[in-house]
Amino acid sequence: MLKRKRRKPRKSIKQDKTTGHHGLDRLMLIHQLLQAGKEPTVKELSEQLGYSRKTIVRSINYLRDERGYPISFDRKTNRYRYTADVVALPDVTVTEQQLFALFVATKTLTDFKGHPLHGHLTEIFKKLTQGLRGSVSFSLSGMENALSMKASGVAMANPDRFFPINQAITQGEELLIHYHKLADEEPMARIIQPWRLAFINNQWYLFAHDNLRQELRCFVLSRISHLEKNGTFFQPQRNFDLEAHLCDSFGVYKGKESHDIHLRFTSTAARLVGERQWHPRQRLVPLPGGELEFHLHLNNLNEILHWVLYWGEQCTVLGPEALVQQVREQSAGMLRKYGGEGGRQSSQSTVVSRQ
Repeated sequence: MLKRKRRKPRKSIKQDKTTGHHGLDRLMLIHQLLQAGKEPTVKELSEQLGYSRKTIVRSINYLRDERGYPISFDRKTNRYRYTADVVALPDVTVTEQQLFALFVATKTLTDFKGHPLHGHLTEIFKKLTQGLRGSVSFSLSGMENALSMKASGVAMANPDRFFPINQAITQGEELLIHYHKLADEEPMARIIQPWRLAFINNQWYLFAHDNLRQELRCFVLSRISHLEKNGTFFQPQRNFDLEAHLCDSFGVYKGKESHDIHLRFTSTAARLVGERQWHPRQRLVPLPGGELEFHLHLNNLNEILHWVLYWGEQCTVLGPEALVQQVREQSAGMLRKYGGEGGRQSSQSTVVSRQ
């Protein structure tokens, strides 16, 4: 008796027999082929996409019958094609809450006119919303009227600087820049290896290795007056951890010192301070009467000094002594500039050193 030769099992084919759910990846692939004018057969789609013929037919029927896509079938050639241009994405279901979240994220950036992606973000949001087919019911004008953003001191970054820098970071290519430091009268040529672009406190910064000084430096994007690639490549620093680099900084300046910051805020300022996270490692200690103590370890005092001065007499510096002295000097300078005995008393109450 002859034994029947066992057929080799077919390779695993992805199938989705659930009528209520169709794989978005599969629908997108079918949509792209039809949109490109390929006019494929079911057999060709099955072989090319790796799905069974039944799954391909079910997906095409779904796009045509339930989603309303203009798909026609030629019985003579057994081929499918689009009979009209299709703009919408197939089977993209977005809730109104999700769309609003996207709108908020877009508006947060586009309302800050200094953002290099202002125009691109606005354009892509319009394309996404125009491409949705009855998934949500919303009023774009209503959203515009319901939400506004306002910020002061936003840096005016140049989009022409943003894209080539980003490309140089990903490709690992050195840049020749002309950088204008605040203390210099003229820009200075620098050759740098760009590591990371960062938007911190309403300002764009470029963290890059300075070939001249042989160390990592922070450059303000708006102070770069000239930029060009020099054709020299380096190993991209994809593992560079900016958060770890700035973990002991109050902003972008990284020092080599060690300071335990100890501040006390009045009850008036305590609620304002407590409503925000000023630093990931801050420690807030509520006090009787509504006052608040602020603790933080930093490697420099440059940026925390300006923050303390912002709060004026609502903030008392308890330590370190170096910060107390800097606040005292700044207060004395303002007193000399504006005069008045009242100012002298106020400044003294702001810089009490803990004994």
